[in-house]
Amino acid sequence: ALSPRVLNWTKGAIALVRGLLEIGEETAASEQKQKALSWLRAIDSENAERATIWGLVEVYLDHQRPREALDLLNQRTQRSGFWTQTRNLFRNRLTDDQLHNRRYQLQAYLQQNRTSVEIRPLVDELRNWAPRLLEGDALETFLVERLLAPLVEASQLDLAWALLPDIK
Repeated sequence: ALSPRVLNWTKGAIALVRGLLEIGEETAASEQKQKALSWLRAIDSENAERATIWGLVEVYLDHQRPREALDLLNQRTQRSGFWTQTRNLFRNRLTDDQLHNRRYQLQAYLQQNRTSVEIRPLVDELRNWAPRLLEGDALETFLVERLLAPLVEASQLDLAWALLPDIK
């Protein structure tokens, strides 16, 4: 969980970048994004990193800036502690964080107008892992709002049709 101070800072950084992009101040938005990333490295909090980076990714995707969103996703720190390495050694699976990172990646790829051939492996991976990591309303929301809707919006109808049997 995030402390109220860290949560407020995270929300403020996201709102500041959003506001700067909305008034066309791309350079200032980029500077504030870099300050936020520096701050995240300094406090070394996985929860703060997740909340801030995902919030900034959403801002850049909302402003049709998929390259910047993908760059932010690449900034996520891969935890490499002993237990993390041990768990990853014995299983070949996605984590909740990786599932959501890939969902944002798909949204960015769709904004870049990538072909269905290029994004099919990512959609298949998301379809495969979502039911293993999510359940109930969370699964339905993920499938409908995070996968199906962006695919339809991007006119990737063949992939959208293929997803329909997964939605119950």
